[in-house]
Amino acid sequence: MKILVWNLENLFLVPHLKSSYNQPLKPQKKVNQIISIINELDPDVLFLCEVGGDDSLKKLESSLDDDYFTFYTEGNSDRGIGLGFLVRKTYSHTNFFRHTDVILPAISVEDRNSPRKFSRDLAELWLTPKDVKSPNLIIFGVHLKSAQDRTGADHRGFRQRSAEVRGLVTIIKQRQIQFPDVPIWFVGDFNGLAAGDQIDPEFEHLHAQLPSHQDLLTRLDTPKQQRWTFAMSFQQDKSLPSQLDYFFIPSSTPTPEHNNSGVVQLWQRLGNNAGPAKTAFERDLWPSDHLPLLATWDKDPF
Repeated sequence: MKILVWNLENLFLVPHLKSSYNQPLKPQKKVNQIISIINELDPDVLFLCEVGGDDSLKKLESSLDDDYFTFYTEGNSDRGIGLGFLVRKTYSHTNFFRHTDVILPAISVEDRNSPRKFSRDLAELWLTPKDVKSPNLIIFGVHLKSAQDRTGADHRGFRQRSAEVRGLVTIIKQRQIQFPDVPIWFVGDFNGLAAGDQIDPEFEHLHAQLPSHQDLLTRLDTPKQQRWTFAMSFQQDKSLPSQLDYFFIPSSTPTPEHNNSGVVQLWQRLGNNAGPAKTAFERDLWPSDHLPLLATWDKDPF
């Protein structure tokens, strides 16, 4: 079983009228690169961030070598970028849930008067055996609030992201009570340092409440200098690589195959420089500003 997690950076393949930014279509060269990489990796399940509408997700799926079910939620995004799952059709029994209208836990007095929701959404996928109501596996996919703050009211998006982390934890714990023997994974773009030796403070609640979960790269003992998944921001002409994308699995889930899991290094496939983009020109050679994460097991790990 292979699971791929990837922020595809504004994957608009068809015009999207809901986007407040009039986002242009993704250049076809980048789209072709994405299709080639997915076909090569041949995942069974994909969780994708920054998908520009349900039609874009369906168009991507129709371009792939294999056949997948598509599940999409735009949620509360004002940019028209949503969350999507692609599930190989051999996994024919699935359930998909959105959490668009969930009210997040209040983290300040102001939140009681102006309740928060996920800035995008929380996507929930169940892989379910035939004729059985309870799932074999639950995967939550998230794209948490970024550090951008256009209003100036929430420095680096900290309060919104903190509320989203607490909302994610609350919903996961509800599912743990409902299905105590079912493994629960949560994956996606966390827009911060959510694992490792120095985590951002908004993620302390996650580790305190879900201590059995561990990030994929930690479980694989990936060297720290190889854990970056985002390296498209610059400061004084220096690239700032960091890990923003995560794949959390519980201790009950077997460790994936070391040789076929971790950060997918795209330069081996695209002929780019062998490291983080150092200039805007190098950045533009990549199909996305994020690298994908891949987890591989020789059989279903549940």
